[in-house]
Amino acid sequence: MEYNKIFGIEIYKFCELDLGKAYDLVKVNTNYLDDISKDTVKEIKGSDSGNIYVLLKNGKLFKDGDIINTNVKTMGFSFNSEIYSISNDKKITHLTGNDQRTRFIDNSNCEYRKIIVDVLAIIGLTNEGIIRVYGTLVCDIVDYEMLIGNEDLGYNVDKEDYVVKKQGRILSLFRNVDYTDSKDTIKFSGKGKDYWII
Repeated sequence: MEYNKIFGIEIYKFCELDLGKAYDLVKVNTNYLDDISKDTVKEIKGSDSGNIYVLLKNGKLFKDGDIINTNVKTMGFSFNSEIYSISNDKKITHLTGNDQRTRFIDNSNCEYRKIIVDVLAIIGLTNEGIIRVYGTLVCDIVDYEMLIGNEDLGYNVDKEDYVVKKQGRILSLFRNVDYTDSKDTIKFSGKGKDYWII
């Protein structure tokens, strides 16, 4: 598989760098970080097209040194080519293109009550109780009834599983398991090692 490169490094390797190394690489090779100190940077991502996205802790998002948003909470991505920003007011914006395949996840036709971002996916609960998923989650079968009529969206920390609250019950989104009476740690807000509930 052929990958585009950033500063001579294959894009997937650039995206695996820790924040300090990514910062140093961008700082040495561009002027994008000239007025930005390392301790103010929250995330750095590179796209297949060679663009560099820098998110500051104060919510400012830069593309190739130019500010493009001032209200971003985090970025999500898939395969280093599809990069999204998720704002503090739960707006999902596709940063790396306007692909019709991914348009359903942005806010062009819905508003989100809650969003979960992890390393594999973005899962959103719309104000109408509909679940929308974009990413590379592995599951054999999805019961379409689990995608509609939901009251809340969360994460089972012990089973590393996404859950929905539906008619007062806590159910696995993908595994056909009822966690309502479980002693597992189930979160409906907050941030964990591999997920963030917004």
